[in-house]
Amino acid sequence: MTRRAGTRRVSCPRVRSVAGLAVLGHITLIAAQHSLAYDDRPLQSVALYVIALTVITITYVASMWHAKHAAATARRYLIVLPLAIQLMWLVPLPTLSIDAYSYVVDAATIDAGGNPYDRPVRDAAQTPLGRELRRYRWRPVHGTSPYGPAWMNALRVVAPLSGTPVAAVRAIKTLAMIAVVVSGLILCALAPPGGRLVVLTAFWWNPAVIVEAAGEGHNDALMIVGVLAAVWALQRRWPVIAAVSLTVAILTKYVPVLFCLPCAAYAWRARLINRRVVLVAAAVSGAVAVILFLPFWIGARTFDAVRRVGYPDVIASSTGALLYVLPQSLIVIRLLRVSAVLATGLLVVRGAIKSMRQPGALLHVCADLALLYVVVSSPLFWAWYMLLPIALIAATGNLPLLCVVTVASRLVAPLDELRVYGILNNPAQVWLTTIIALWVPLAFLVWQRARSAAPDNPGPANATAAISI
Repeated sequence: MTRRAGTRRVSCPRVRSVAGLAVLGHITLIAAQHSLAYDDRPLQSVALYVIALTVITITYVASMWHAKHAAATARRYLIVLPLAIQLMWLVPLPTLSIDAYSYVVDAATIDAGGNPYDRPVRDAAQTPLGRELRRYRWRPVHGTSPYGPAWMNALRVVAPLSGTPVAAVRAIKTLAMIAVVVSGLILCALAPPGGRLVVLTAFWWNPAVIVEAAGEGHNDALMIVGVLAAVWALQRRWPVIAAVSLTVAILTKYVPVLFCLPCAAYAWRARLINRRVVLVAAAVSGAVAVILFLPFWIGARTFDAVRRVGYPDVIASSTGALLYVLPQSLIVIRLLRVSAVLATGLLVVRGAIKSMRQPGALLHVCADLALLYVVVSSPLFWAWYMLLPIALIAATGNLPLLCVVTVASRLVAPLDELRVYGILNNPAQVWLTTIIALWVPLAFLVWQRARSAAPDNPGPANATAAISI
């Protein structure tokens, strides 16, 4: 990214003004989410939420613009402030998601010598821990864990704190925040020298990243570290490290398996693969997998939850919305599942071919795969599912798409709470979430690609060097 001669640099006072407005917006958002969770005024809380989100979005776009134009002294605020905001989000307990509380139940199961792959989370409903968590609006609805053994081993760090649920939740949120910090540093390494601060700002200041990681404590943040580390290692021509990093990412949440074939195609095209590399990578990755699985392995039942959530259901997602308009039968569900698998397979093969033909496109391929899987193929959708696409889109420098995905995912975050209050019924919640969070970003992506392919716009469809706001 180059700066034209004479471009005026933004001064510290302007950056401080944006910083102050961002802090005010996040404090208001914390208050809105707390009010939505605990006060009996959901519509007023959602109105406050939208106001706060508007302010935060404005400051987010402004921060990326300032990262491109700010003077050196002003840039310090762009680095320090998002870390301070994330620390601020560690204080309130999760309000729009119950996952962190369910993680605590899994940690308690591990601490007691049990296995989260064998013991459903909802079994803790009538235990002292369950009753304590229900004070924070935890709902005992989850079954056995669908997450990989890397996350189960990470919960061992939290397990000794499970007797004090609040401390355990904050420990989980801290792990997620640390993962965000590390991911941001890897993104800096992936970005071109002139665009590093813009990419870092696009990720560290991102409202979805801040809320879903430091605020809600989702384990997607740890998965993102592994994915970004794998791409970075490939670019550094370290295929064994890339294979191990991707293995750890897959064994946190299984979605990064989508990137295996494109990464292998890239490595083959870059001549990083030979017999020795394959043997060493397979041996080390296999050993890591065995070590991680060993304390929790119960045979095929280890993957029961993964198989269960893999079936389409009447829940926010493209397949879930289709179930409303198609006859609900076992045959239709199976056809939808087969269709989703085929669509995912075609996306992966297409990405592998592109990685083979254009080695420099690996980040773009991974970003497309992550987003299109969530939009088209995923059997269910929650707002935090967009964290991985957001990280990869930030790495590509496609900031307009990043803003659309971010705002869309944040707008739908309170809808499930409105359903719990009875303001929205299930069909309305499913359709609103699917249209806003999935189909609007998809439409924007299609429009963006069509526009970039037009004869009067011969520039690259995606170019990290062409970071713009």
